[in-house]
Amino acid sequence: MKGSPGPSTRPLISRARKSLFDILGQACPEGPWLDLFAGTGSVGLEALSRGAPRCDFVELDPRAARVIQENLERVDASDRGRVRIGDALELGPALCEANAYGTVFAGPPFGKRLAGDCLRRLDAAPVEGAPLLIVQYPKDEELPARLDRFERVDERSYGEFSLGFWKPIGRDRFSGRVPPG
Repeated sequence: MKGSPGPSTRPLISRARKSLFDILGQACPEGPWLDLFAGTGSVGLEALSRGAPRCDFVELDPRAARVIQENLERVDASDRGRVRIGDALELGPALCEANAYGTVFAGPPFGKRLAGDCLRRLDAAPVEGAPLLIVQYPKDEELPARLDRFERVDERSYGEFSLGFWKPIGRDRFSGRVPPG
């Protein structure tokens, strides 16, 4: 698999990516994925390799988007992946309105402090379905535990960053089903 096309692209380190998918367990393949601020596409590609039916990738840098497309072709998954070039803060909510994703992963660039804005925009969007939102953010950036429609159910730290997991309020942990009794 091809790596980062430039210094502004920061893929999720492999140890944290493995931990992310260990945390998700069987929830990973339950629905399509949306990988925002996709970079090299490593998270979405991992989701596809673990059984996700499809993944949409959003990346602003055209060079990085080409790398994602090349990686999809390299692993014979071009029919299950779609790469969009554009601003994840704008395209992410629009795609969530039009598609029922099972999981939305956002790994915005750290220096721009976009994680909170991304989370709030996804919360405000008329999201189709009941996705799990996973956000990678700097450890020193404070993100809300509860939004209008989503609540944080887990948070893990890895060196300089954290992974936060938000689910729709009133849904069980990862599946999108209403919990029993």
